[in-house]
Amino acid sequence: MKYLRLLCLLLAAGAFLLTACETEEDPTTDQPGGQEQPEDPDKPGTPGQPAAPDFTPEAWYKTNYWLRTDREKEGLRGPVKQWHETTYVSYTLYEYDQAGHLLKESTYNNSGNLSSVTEYTYDGEGRRTRSVCSDGAGYLFEERTYEYGNPGKYVCAETYLYHDAVLVGLSGRSEAIIPGLSFMRINTPNDAQHDRFTERTYTFDSDGNLSIRDYRYWVDKWDGNKIMEDTVTDYTYRWIYKDGYPYATAPENLSDYAVTSMTWQSNGMPLTWDCKIKENTYTWLGEYRINHCEWFENDRVLDFKDYTHVAGYVGSWLADYWRKKEFDEHQELTHMQFDVYNEGQHFDYYYTDYEYDSHGNWISRKEDTTGILDGNQSITKATREIVYY
Repeated sequence: MKYLRLLCLLLAAGAFLLTACETEEDPTTDQPGGQEQPEDPDKPGTPGQPAAPDFTPEAWYKTNYWLRTDREKEGLRGPVKQWHETTYVSYTLYEYDQAGHLLKESTYNNSGNLSSVTEYTYDGEGRRTRSVCSDGAGYLFEERTYEYGNPGKYVCAETYLYHDAVLVGLSGRSEAIIPGLSFMRINTPNDAQHDRFTERTYTFDSDGNLSIRDYRYWVDKWDGNKIMEDTVTDYTYRWIYKDGYPYATAPENLSDYAVTSMTWQSNGMPLTWDCKIKENTYTWLGEYRINHCEWFENDRVLDFKDYTHVAGYVGSWLADYWRKKEFDEHQELTHMQFDVYNEGQHFDYYYTDYEYDSHGNWISRKEDTTGILDGNQSITKATREIVYY
């Protein structure tokens, strides 16, 4: 009997311990009985929900535009490693190092095949020293090398800032301004026998104005790379500088084409641009083609907001008489309107329904466009794929 009582006591104690274990709270949760917390669908980072985009201004917003890295000039937030638009079969893939220097551009055609690759190298100070553009299989399209001997100078790398460069916004990839540049050598193979070279030397005079010596020639690769004297041209172009930036083409260049005035924002982005181009053929509208452009004032992206063809012959094929752009609070393009016929008929492109990743870079948007030639409306969802370090 005594043993029976002892057995009952042991069984009762075991049942109590078992019940206590079942009802004890799991210290890893906030719910009684060890139940998992339900997911908050509105909480950033919740599985299945994207994190809220961070539009906090980054430190490089205060850096002069031309001193920014290539990634920053593109207006990309966060440690982007590579990106490309995924809307169409043809696209260009951009790859950066961790510091933000552009390492490679790979362009794919409408068949999805690689059509060109441009690779870049830099010195210890992050300055570009070489770029090589090829078909990706060994055929060279162009090679450029760079030297730096003008410290502290915002050097205009081009002899003239062309209309097309203005309309694409003078992006960092256009090499409009290269700080400190003193020499550039461009090799453009012409055929199996000949290479074409351009050697540009950049020097400043005592008044701070820039001279660009443009020395061009061909070499015969089958004759020991000997310079072909009948191909040599040697010109010098001058830029008048004002407050450290290009202001106007020097008067001696006015006979052909000229930037008549150019002003700049405090962060190094352009503010206004005026030009006149000598017209030798289509002169019934005037002796010069005259254009004016104004840029979007902000601290992140470089783009123009208003372009106007003021007077003279506008061009032979779908050339803009005027073009205007509008942007939202995140400096994203929302509306572009332009006229290519100057008959009161204009075209509107709308960019809406932006979606962003957690860094504040857009990854999709709706593009509502109208065909210039056929007048048909097209609505497309444009997307970007962005990979981060």
